[in-house]
Amino acid sequence: MDAQEQELLECYENLLSTLQNQLQTKSSVIKKCSTCGISFLTSSRNHGRDDLNCPFGCREAARKFNGNKRSQKHYQTFWGNLKKRVSNQQRYQKPDQKIESETSTSQEINLELYLYIKWMIWEIERKRISYEELLYIYKERQRQRSIGVRKNIRENIAQEASNTS
Repeated sequence: MDAQEQELLECYENLLSTLQNQLQTKSSVIKKCSTCGISFLTSSRNHGRDDLNCPFGCREAARKFNGNKRSQKHYQTFWGNLKKRVSNQQRYQKPDQKIESETSTSQEINLELYLYIKWMIWEIERKRISYEELLYIYKERQRQRSIGVRKNIRENIAQEASNTS
């Protein structure tokens, strides 16, 4: 992690702790990801848990890993092995059909991250936001900025916070 990423992470964690203190309802708590260690906001029902993963990619990776482990365990049994063998035989009996997968652009936001952001906005502002609205905001933020002198990241965050309030 380079210096800029580290600074962004520190700003993010400071904002989370400030939000936690300012939220009137104690319906959410800050937990650390068991994989990468990044803090994130979660429901108070997860207060005692230490096995949570962040919505920034670790949760999806853990789900895939655990699913692969379950699948491997299943296919090592007699019935699982038999089912897989029949499935493979059926695959080769059909003509080759190429399935077109949807190509995702770099401008899309995965569902899990969208749900997390949507929940955070609801917790903070009590506003609902659609996927299209969030994608629009994301695209606007990702547009190229002018090549002028960049301000300090903390100054940018403070300026945006004062503009929204």
